[in-house]
Amino acid sequence: RKKYLPNTKNNEYYVDDLIGCKIIIEKNNKIGKITDIKNFGAGDLLEVKLDNKIVLIPFNNENIISVKLDKKEIIANPILGILD
Repeated sequence: RKKYLPNTKNNEYYVDDLIGCKIIIEKNNKIGKITDIKNFGAGDLLEVKLDNKIVLIPFNNENIISVKLDKKEIIANPILGILD
């Protein structure tokens, strides 16, 4: 099915490629898993299962350091106090 989709450009991703990725929170070295992507009109939010709770992290340059799809890994450093 994916072979029929156009190739993504730099810093563009298909939702299906992000769901299931491990997410590493650099600030406190926590590891979670992306369970869904939400968008309520102001941008994409990564829904992350972290420490037996669900948190939303904005998927933007201020919060996401790198996306390595080949490793199914995202490194983040959220600027919001959601993880404190």
